[in-house]
Amino acid sequence: TLDMSDAGKAIFNGGATFASDVVITLAGNSDNLTLTSTDADASSGPNLNLYRNSGSPADNDEVANIAFNGRNDNSQDVKYVEIEAYIRDASDGTEDGMVKFSRCRLQS
Repeated sequence: TLDMSDAGKAIFNGGATFASDVVITLAGNSDNLTLTSTDADASSGPNLNLYRNSGSPADNDEVANIAFNGRNDNSQDVKYVEIEAYIRDASDGTEDGMVKFSRCRLQS
């Protein structure tokens, strides 16, 4: 159910699935995306799940990537920091992963 009654805000009461890219653009410095859990038990929350569902997972596949981009004082796009996650071993029963943190340079 899509409820648009709250001052033009979209409220998805049953979750949402998007089959294409989603872009959120705001003109201010407030939080652009907030995940809120109101659960009162001792379990974790909120949770963010980056899930790669490959049909043929293999060792050294990149699972997820988070890039921290911005502009420098010459109006050039710069990837300042990057977090990458990889499958080190995709073998059933011996699965291993790796996370790589990188400081980056000017993008061409």
